[in-house]
Amino acid sequence: MTRSRAREIALGCLFECMIRQCPPEEVLDYRLSGDGFNTLSTEDPIFSEEPVEKDVEYIRGIVAIAYQKSDELFTKITELSVGWSANRISRMTRAILTLSMAEILYRDDVPRRSSINEAVELAKRYDTEKAPSFINGILGKFVRELPAEEDGEISETAAGPESESETGTADN
Repeated sequence: MTRSRAREIALGCLFECMIRQCPPEEVLDYRLSGDGFNTLSTEDPIFSEEPVEKDVEYIRGIVAIAYQKSDELFTKITELSVGWSANRISRMTRAILTLSMAEILYRDDVPRRSSINEAVELAKRYDTEKAPSFINGILGKFVRELPAEEDGEISETAAGPESESETGTADN
């Protein structure tokens, strides 16, 4: 399974946890079990290939930390969303941003640029038309506030211009 596919599964799990306000273990134990995966594979092609152990570890780890830190990360998202109130940010946008920010902060094996690009791709697939540019702008601002990565700072073109963060999204 590719990391992109594992990330997409993680997003679905995180989104469900956030909507249902339930602990990640409840969602993860079902979605990643053989029975859960087989059932879900009839509904969504993302579940057509069962994850190997390293994918399961990634999914469980990133969902747990993103859920645990979601309020703290949403506070940061709100600070970075100049001109937008928190209630204008869709739940899917919040989940995508939370997942990516958790990945950037707590996963050493994911380059920032990759996390941002993947977040934008997830937004194109699952969110509103304006969400990709909003997400790109917020994550660009976010990483510019962090110390540079060892392989160099993120470029302006990879993170998008700062003005894109003012695009916003509609409520879901």
